[in-house]
Amino acid sequence: MKFPPVLLSPLLIIFTTLGFQNSHAQNKPAVTPEDYGQFESFRQTRISPDGQWLAFVVVKVNEESELRIKNLSTNQIDTVKYGTNPTFSDDSKWLAYQITPSEKEKEKLQKDKKPIQNKAELLELGTKTKRSFDKIAQFAFHDNGRHLALKSYPSEKSESKGADLLVLNLQQGSQLNFGQVSEFAWSEKAPLIAMTISTASKTGNGIQLFNSESGTLQMLDAAESDYSQLSWREEANDLAVLKTREKNDTIETLDHSILAWTSLQNTTSEKKTFLADGKSRFPNNYRVSEYKKPDWSKDGSQIFFEIQPHKFIKKKEDTEKSKEEGKKSDVQVWHSKDLRIFPRQRSGNNRNSRRGLLCSWKLPTNEFLQIGTDVQEDLTILEGAKHAVETDIKPYSFGAKFGRPYQDLYLINLNSGQREKVLDKVRYVFEKSPDGNHILYFKGKDYFVYNIRQKSHLNLTKGLKVSFANEEYDYPVEQLPPFFIAGWAKDGKNVLINDQYDIWQISSDGSKATRLTKGREKQIIHRFQELDPEADYIDLSNPLYCRLTGRYSKQSGYARILPNRKVEQLILEDKYLSQLTKAEKVDRFIFSAQSFSESHNLFLSEESFQSPQQVTHLNAFLNDYAWGKSELVNFKSTSGKELQAALYYPANYDPSRKYPMIVYTYEILTNQIHRFRVPSERSLYNFSSFTSEGYFVLAPDIVYRAGDPGVSAVEAVEGAVKHIVDRGMVNEQGIGLVGHSWGGYQATYIPTQTDIFAASVAGAPITNFLSFMGSIHWNPGLPEVDHWETGQARMGAPYWEDFEAHVRNSPAAFVHKLKTPMLMAFGDKDGVVDWHQGVEFYNFARRAGNEDFILLVYPGEDHGIAGEEHRKDYNNRIRDWFAHHLKKEAAAKWIIEGVSFKEREEFLKEEKK
Repeated sequence: MKFPPVLLSPLLIIFTTLGFQNSHAQNKPAVTPEDYGQFESFRQTRISPDGQWLAFVVVKVNEESELRIKNLSTNQIDTVKYGTNPTFSDDSKWLAYQITPSEKEKEKLQKDKKPIQNKAELLELGTKTKRSFDKIAQFAFHDNGRHLALKSYPSEKSESKGADLLVLNLQQGSQLNFGQVSEFAWSEKAPLIAMTISTASKTGNGIQLFNSESGTLQMLDAAESDYSQLSWREEANDLAVLKTREKNDTIETLDHSILAWTSLQNTTSEKKTFLADGKSRFPNNYRVSEYKKPDWSKDGSQIFFEIQPHKFIKKKEDTEKSKEEGKKSDVQVWHSKDLRIFPRQRSGNNRNSRRGLLCSWKLPTNEFLQIGTDVQEDLTILEGAKHAVETDIKPYSFGAKFGRPYQDLYLINLNSGQREKVLDKVRYVFEKSPDGNHILYFKGKDYFVYNIRQKSHLNLTKGLKVSFANEEYDYPVEQLPPFFIAGWAKDGKNVLINDQYDIWQISSDGSKATRLTKGREKQIIHRFQELDPEADYIDLSNPLYCRLTGRYSKQSGYARILPNRKVEQLILEDKYLSQLTKAEKVDRFIFSAQSFSESHNLFLSEESFQSPQQVTHLNAFLNDYAWGKSELVNFKSTSGKELQAALYYPANYDPSRKYPMIVYTYEILTNQIHRFRVPSERSLYNFSSFTSEGYFVLAPDIVYRAGDPGVSAVEAVEGAVKHIVDRGMVNEQGIGLVGHSWGGYQATYIPTQTDIFAASVAGAPITNFLSFMGSIHWNPGLPEVDHWETGQARMGAPYWEDFEAHVRNSPAAFVHKLKTPMLMAFGDKDGVVDWHQGVEFYNFARRAGNEDFILLVYPGEDHGIAGEEHRKDYNNRIRDWFAHHLKKEAAAKWIIEGVSFKEREEFLKEEKK
């Protein structure tokens, strides 16, 4: 496909040109590592429900942070050093937040083996009155905003999990303190707070209910048991909790009963207890699991929970017999039939040990129903709690091992327990409709709906002259993915579905399909953005907000679909706009905007979006420095494919000079062209750092062909580099290449195929296409094969089915042709790309006589090289490497001579001193 020309608005062209000329004329200083510490980013943005207040956390590169609280009417800002987790009350009168120790204080506490504990503050926004509370682990407002609960940390000297809980009535100005509270939870409907009490002796254990408005306290249950997993029903005063039962001498695991109260605070309040004993259909040797919170059905008639098998204590004679037999081997048995290989079982053991089989307790009849059949399957309760659906991947287990997962879907009647298979061999299922009667799924290139009552399947998108499958998806998969759905309409009669550019409203009975947006005409992608964080479904009676993204222009913005289905484009700019947030009770909006040359900041807008007001001013000092700019470039790969690239200019760019250039590779990178990048020595391959050091940075898009990922990358990168070199801005003898992980593979492979690079840096790369296919991602315990054939490697087949392609795309196969100086880095605990890939390539390079290859090995580091000291070291060595090879500066000693084992040991001894 041929790209349209990249157009900028006249205003942006004027702004960019004037900004560039002014910057060059003044020849401002470029940013250096000594300047990095002051750069700011924001986190945890909150706007008050009435739209009058903004709270956000600012974090600096030097690890200093503060909470900023802004009055949006007066623009007055208050700051709180190390403030975090800001939360507004529903009535917008109060703001609560925590205060953490500084990074230095945390280091000292850790060194002294003392706990790191936060404190909390409560700010009355109107009066600026502030209250402080020491040692607060968590806090929560009631939904009405008039009550606040603050829980402290349990005592380290006590075996009890309980801690003090302070409950404040903000309207009355009163407070009460409750001791030994292990959990608490507010009811949504009334100012009721449930508390589980946990004492060291257990004699005072129980569950209490406090009415924060009336001040009354009620003991709901008391026993020498542990209570956990408090669960209120939505918009009701119904409460459930787990309670441990007396332990059997032969059983290692704890069993639980479920306690449930309905209509608390009413005279009709009733308590019910679920016990597995004697329940029909409750499986033998199973127990109620403590890991799953009891979930209420919306009508309150059922509680859903999970069961797990008991673990039994070994009999004394069995233990003695084992001792007599001596120590046994702890051999691991890896069977080729295992669906989940042994490392996967081990890495997921903690999570999987917590999974159970979903069950139902019907309160009116006290009946039990086991719903789930296999903890490895996914199970969903449909709306209305009349049915559930459970996957079955077992018929497709062989394909699932190697990146081709499919599933059958079973419908379960929650009254009778009857199971019926309703879907065969599907990959994309969107189960939940608001009416509980429709199961939406994607198969082939169409969306279908299964009507539960009618037991019928209907193709919803048949005949529509647009594809709902992502036909440009460049992974070799049997089933192309869809563009997914925006969501179900609240009435259950319509579903909103995405095509490549637009949103469609399609009736669940197939009677009508309407394209709501007109993005295809201008190649602007429209995606629904839900602004109500508690909404499960889309309310078509309200305006619908959409995020806009120019597919080729890389512009972004927002649009609104009115209830009459008229579409209003609100804002569309040559920047990256994100984080659209609406005040809960008024039509005021906050969003962030940024570009490569303009710091990320927050903007406030009214409903019209006509004149957004900038309300934060992060990195205001940026005007004191020279800074680069970004440019969107269209080019052709050497195979003739139309592609795009992001080009970043060096600070203080002088068009009369030619500059060195660093090429960064991965996959599609132009979507990030408008991201502001905070420079930091802890940030690897930082574009802002590179441009401040006088480099162009080129980030080309790469679209892959199945079976030829390396060849595809070479074609794209060579085409992009040629396009830029032909423009006369770059010194073609000073071009470097860098990438990490998959990009590291490209930074290793491409220099074996071309001599256009003066140096390369490859972080954690795949180097051998034959050995790596059989490796394991040790962090999750996943075999590489699915990632290899249908995932990022895109090989499409094992090496014995296409040996030539594996050799053709393998860096190790061409190591003898490598003439480009290469710096490679690995952590020796890399759990994604086995670091022995680096060892192999190092040995191959030495055998091939290459004297310009260096392998950096960072002890204890995983795939991302996270340690601060290691990140700084790696960044400094990249800086040295490119300065020498691209700028022809004098080489650092380690580049010429390396660092011997003895030198490293002496350095470590000095560090210990």
